[in-house]
Amino acid sequence: MNNKIYDVAICGAGMAGLTLARQLKQTMSDLAIVLLDNASNRTAIQNKLYAFY
Repeated sequence: MNNKIYDVAICGAGMAGLTLARQLKQTMSDLAIVLLDNASNRTAIQNKLYAFY
């Protein structure tokens, strides 16, 4: 189990979620961001938890 504490959780890895994660990291690089996505229409390899440290 991952016990890391994140500053920001973004739900959805579509265009808006990915853009928000990128912009937040560019403007506030010290933020710990986790990107959560259901990904029911993707393969098992693509269905994962993305974390930007």
